Amino acid sequence: MPGTIAVLAMAHKAHGKLPWAQLFEPAIRLAEQGFAVPPRLARELSEGGAELAAMPGIRANFFNPDGTPIRAGQTWRNPGLAETFKAIAQAERTRFTAAPSPRRSLKR
Repeated sequence: MPGTIAVLAMAHKAHGKLPWAQLFEPAIRLAEQGFAVPPRLARELSEGGAELAAMPGIRANFFNPDGTPIRAGQTWRNPGLAETFKAIAQAERTRFTAAPSPRRSLKR
């Protein structure tokens, strides 16, 4: 959702106790090191089969190189998400607090 990071940054500026970058450390660690796929996620992916595998983003993130969906208990990592969190954590605060004008958004 456009503007979400900007709103979070403003709330952090007004009320945050921890350094901005520190907020992202647990999510970065999970995305890099991974976690065991829960049974429900594995089941949903398996039931979605070819329909889900046909979506490039889903296939790249949730399917093995051989085309099978990730299994329950398998370690799932998301290095792309980790990089996104790192960029947000390291970005200058002004990059995210300069929200676009609502009028400009309405005209698009």
